[in-house]
Amino acid sequence: MSNDNFSFPTSLHLHVKPEHLRKISDPQGRVESFFALVPVEKIPDVSVEDTNPREQNLKSKVAREIRNSLLQHDGNFHLLNRGITLSVGNAVYDNKTERLRLDFDTRGVHGNVDGGHTQRVIRETVGTVEWEECRQSRIDFGQEVLPQYVRYEILTGLNADLLVKLAETRNTSVQVKEYSLDNLAGKFKWLKEQLAELDDIIAYKENEKKPVNVREVVALLTLFNINLYPNSGNQHPIQAYSSKARPLELFDTKQETFRSLRPIMKDILGLYDYVRSAMKEIYNDEGGKFRRWESIDHKAKTTFYFDRDLPQADYKVADGMVFPLLGAFRFLVREKDGEFTWKVDDVRRFYDKFGERLIRTALEGVRQKGNNPTAAGKDGAMWEQLYNQVKLAYFELREIDEERSVSV
Repeated sequence: MSNDNFSFPTSLHLHVKPEHLRKISDPQGRVESFFALVPVEKIPDVSVEDTNPREQNLKSKVAREIRNSLLQHDGNFHLLNRGITLSVGNAVYDNKTERLRLDFDTRGVHGNVDGGHTQRVIRETVGTVEWEECRQSRIDFGQEVLPQYVRYEILTGLNADLLVKLAETRNTSVQVKEYSLDNLAGKFKWLKEQLAELDDIIAYKENEKKPVNVREVVALLTLFNINLYPNSGNQHPIQAYSSKARPLELFDTKQETFRSLRPIMKDILGLYDYVRSAMKEIYNDEGGKFRRWESIDHKAKTTFYFDRDLPQADYKVADGMVFPLLGAFRFLVREKDGEFTWKVDDVRRFYDKFGERLIRTALEGVRQKGNNPTAAGKDGAMWEQLYNQVKLAYFELREIDEERSVSV
């Protein structure tokens, strides 16, 4: 069941017997904690959208185990399941109605912090045909049917910073991906706005059903961040390929350097698609035989998401080859008035003109590593060679004035 229409402010109720509810005050007087056992038939649908770092994947092993435990009808569910943690603005218990009122006042602070899978599995299992069949099966085998409860922890008084820390520590049965926590903390907000037209393809949260992960986007942007990897030095952004964590760490701690990429950000993502899409044609147009290279997977196909106008390719090129080649285009970036721009008027035409020599170098680099693209992608010598080839090609075009944009 979806809670996409969950609105703020709103109030929901938990049906709790007095003997199944306890309140504990925080020693520092900031947070109140309520612990409750609630019949699984009575749980409300609480928003997970802005407070839980994960999307709920009901096909995961965790979800299947929750479902299997729930269907036992043995009264042990609350003992075997970690339960649900909620952040609320206020909680008030009414002894007469035996209901705990929960006030959800602020989007992004109040909602389901941990236990999104548990909540969704319960709501989509209880009352179904399978639920009733499992109950009847237990009766048929002469076993006692016992009501199932779920454990709740309800916290009042959390702020946004404490919420992120809580989500990070509570979601540990399967470690939460770093990018999900960054998203929860709002660190991708400006990036989402910049790439709003790609919102349907970029996943910012774990388990989102979208084809591209924001971690991949950040890695591609890292390739062109000349504040972190200046063109005046000899350090190349190899970790954009070799490490999943490092680009996110840089994005986390060096936000402003990534913001400088905004004028060319969409160009970079589109260039990643174009470099791969045009590779076969550019190489073959110069007399090469693209199909003879063992490092290219000619049985796979590649769908392009950043440039939706590009047709599907009938081959797949490993990122271990693509990243060093694409990273060489960093030389074509310069800073002007605090923002990054291109030194050439059309970076794709630059690739059309000089791509054959770059593609050949990358293919040879992979071959020298035993046709192992992963090893090639970590080879600093290949990064350096490709970078120098882009530099040389640029100076072939530039002639005199390094500060003007060059026509390709």
